[in-house]
Amino acid sequence: MKGSETELFHPLKTYLERKGYTVYAEVNNCDIAAVKGKDLVLIELKNHFSLKLVLQGLERQELGNSVYIAAAVRNGKQIKQKKQIVKLLKRLGLGFILVRLLPGREEIEVLLNPGNGNSKPSINTKKRNALFKEIGGRYRDFNTGGSVSSIETMTAYRLKSIQTAVILEKNGTSSPAHLREQGASFDVQAILYNNYYGWFERTGRGRYTLSEKGRDIFTVYPEQTEYFRNTLKNSQTC
Repeated sequence: MKGSETELFHPLKTYLERKGYTVYAEVNNCDIAAVKGKDLVLIELKNHFSLKLVLQGLERQELGNSVYIAAAVRNGKQIKQKKQIVKLLKRLGLGFILVRLLPGREEIEVLLNPGNGNSKPSINTKKRNALFKEIGGRYRDFNTGGSVSSIETMTAYRLKSIQTAVILEKNGTSSPAHLREQGASFDVQAILYNNYYGWFERTGRGRYTLSEKGRDIFTVYPEQTEYFRNTLKNSQTC
């Protein structure tokens, strides 16, 4: 039975966290983005080694120099043509990780660390800055790397919108300034005005409340709702 790519995420997350990285999943199309100080590591995940995985890794090199591709190996099997694959990836400057999924345990095997390669692309500063902006806007990461496209990615913008809804639930009709005082993001005014998800309603000049659709999110996103309710409660008791 073919496994899920998400099975690779948790052992890699644990491995990176032990090395001092903060790990984020599904960040601007990257399966894993791990940050430690100014060090950024990007990892693309696949159930098995493939050309598609290599191409994804090459694309991520526009964002940073430390790019790995990771493939799963199940039931103690060996990857075919391992030496040739490592030789190819070394020329491309990509790192290579095997995630061995064994009965009752997982093992991380780093076969190759990223190098200079023969012709690595230059860093796209605009895309790299956008990635760090997305990371910086996440209060907590609720995603799992390698998730299928049908699963909503919990982006920074979505989290800010949920946070705004939770504060409105607590305080009722409010102004952007009041919401910021209660802990909402600095760009809460734009979130309310643009109303991308249809969760808010304007009741008057500079005054907003939750729409009927907005009240539904507390059952649609229970984990995120509870997180922000607790955050709001703790900030008010300090």
